[in-house]
Amino acid sequence: LSVQDGWAIWRRLRDASHIASKTCACLTCTDDRRMLGCENPHSCAKAVETRFNSFLPKWDPRLATSADDEEGKENRGDSGVSFVGPKRIKTLTEGFRVFTKHSAVPEQEVCHARREPPTHDLLPIKVWISGATKRNNEGVDRAGAGVWFGQADPRNQSILIPTTTGQTVSNSETIAAILALLEVGPMADIEITSSRHFIQKAMTQQLAKWEDNGWISVPDRLPLQVLAAELKQRTGKTTLGITDEESDSTAKAAAEKASRLVREGCRNQSEVEIPLQVAPEMVLRGAKLSTLTQAVMYAGIKEL
Repeated sequence: LSVQDGWAIWRRLRDASHIASKTCACLTCTDDRRMLGCENPHSCAKAVETRFNSFLPKWDPRLATSADDEEGKENRGDSGVSFVGPKRIKTLTEGFRVFTKHSAVPEQEVCHARREPPTHDLLPIKVWISGATKRNNEGVDRAGAGVWFGQADPRNQSILIPTTTGQTVSNSETIAAILALLEVGPMADIEITSSRHFIQKAMTQQLAKWEDNGWISVPDRLPLQVLAAELKQRTGKTTLGITDEESDSTAKAAAEKASRLVREGCRNQSEVEIPLQVAPEMVLRGAKLSTLTQAVMYAGIKEL
């Protein structure tokens, strides 16, 4: 009996017409008795469920199916794109990885937080972020980050990115998103809006590919890994939005406030230490063997 066969047997337990009885008259149980000669289809389904309960989460087809369904629902929205972590490993082939640097691999599996049902009717927290670079009096480009929650909000931030971190617009915007997440609880729904598409595309379109390739050749990967880890650990819904020409005046004004904070950050004289640490178990190590290309393999060898 394959896992796929087991899942087909088990899913009747979610059918509203199925009853926990040897004589269940739902269509699936009726077919099993008539065509397969099974005397107690419900008992068979419960036996499969018991076996599934012994699986590790990443091998449990019930969780993989739920995650896929959730992704299809949460990615739809008018105000932005909801972050949904990369899909769980479904086959043994997908689990083989190379360039893993074995000494750095944690014993526990990578954790992906699952969103809990909302327990309150609070509106999502809205925050606007921005990143930019500005050449200082010494002719050196310095990056700044701005985080705008609201007028006179103590969570607003305007910082100068340390020189130990890449001085690029994308990097500073990534750090702004990290700082915004650190200011709210993991259970709160949050909408992070930027005037650029980088964060939205990075976390909803590129992340799975980057993780499949073991982050090989990804510039400024550490801030991106930290941001991905923060998003994965959240149980609240995170929406990544864009402020553009079609946005309302309120959104445009908030985006301008975030940009103003960035300009102030670039003019700051003192740097702010950025917490760019990520738990080892939150980073997938190595490149997925089943999707590895010659170009990625060559780049991975060069990084050794």
